[in-house]
Amino acid sequence: MIRVGVLGASGSIGTQTLDVVRRYPDRFVVSLLAVGSRRDRLNALGEEFGCQRLISAVENPQALHNPDLYDECDVVVNGIGGIGGIQPSRAVLESGAQLATANKECLVACGDYLMTLARSKHKTIIPIDSEHSTIARCLEGGTVKRLLLTASGGAFRSKTKEEIAVAKAEAALLHPNWKMGEKITIDCATMANKGMELIEAKHLFGIPAEAIDVVVHPESIVHSLVEFTDGTMKAALSYPDMAIPIQYALTAPQTLETDVKPLDLAAIGSLRFEKPDELRFPCLTIAKEVNKAGGNTGAVFAIADEIAVALYRSGTIGFYGINAVIQEALDRFADRRITVEPAGIAGMEEEVREYTLSTTVRRFTI
Repeated sequence: MIRVGVLGASGSIGTQTLDVVRRYPDRFVVSLLAVGSRRDRLNALGEEFGCQRLISAVENPQALHNPDLYDECDVVVNGIGGIGGIQPSRAVLESGAQLATANKECLVACGDYLMTLARSKHKTIIPIDSEHSTIARCLEGGTVKRLLLTASGGAFRSKTKEEIAVAKAEAALLHPNWKMGEKITIDCATMANKGMELIEAKHLFGIPAEAIDVVVHPESIVHSLVEFTDGTMKAALSYPDMAIPIQYALTAPQTLETDVKPLDLAAIGSLRFEKPDELRFPCLTIAKEVNKAGGNTGAVFAIADEIAVALYRSGTIGFYGINAVIQEALDRFADRRITVEPAGIAGMEEEVREYTLSTTVRRFTI
């Protein structure tokens, strides 16, 4: 039996992870459940899965930072969104458990530190992301030339820049292919999410930033591609469903059956691929520069994006205020000579937040 810990158990990734456990009760047992504030949901899940180790991050905010918490887990799924997922990732790596993470910010902000820590513990960080899961499964077979991450294009793929500029958060949340949390859905609309995935891929697979790019694929059937020096490409195709990368993260390199319906390529008919329009989605351009720069720039990007998205959701700034806030923060705080550790994130977040709210917002407020 594989002992599974689930952080963010009431969220999208956590819920789908528990669905996998329900499907295979003879293979998995839940040994740890953590949520943010939904104590009622936590108690119900604890009763359902017979799990005694229940953590509410609101009631005990430091608990998830302690490696000893994970001593009864074989693998821990980090489904916590945002900056708050960084310290738990560090703690899992320092424990005896394997880290399977859907938290992008941990690698974007602290990738150098966390990958070094993982290697020192003889561990591999397992990504829970359709794009990175696909790459991990396709890397064998030749000398890699390039990684190509596919992007749906988000809610505004077919909108003009003028239409996007006046779009409210409610419109940005209407993702055409995926049902996710609000923050990551808006990140898809700005393509900041895909930019973070570029940074993750550099750390996860040791590929230079210049050899990782993005192609827009509206159908979300092809989940990224690996190009080899002989001119061939490998990819994994499926209907979009997070059950596949979650299940693979729990059992890799083995695979299990899922409820995802088989592809009917004839019914699909055709698949489209487009070059991303970085004039309409400047967050992607910024992320590419961050990926090349390294240092603390990833941490600044992740922190500023989280602040900017919250401001956009509240109606304080417009859509293009998001990339403007991120760029302002990078101009003020970026230093490619500094490597950020998880313990330093809280202080940096406070500093960036104070600067952003006191200075940048006044320039970009609606």
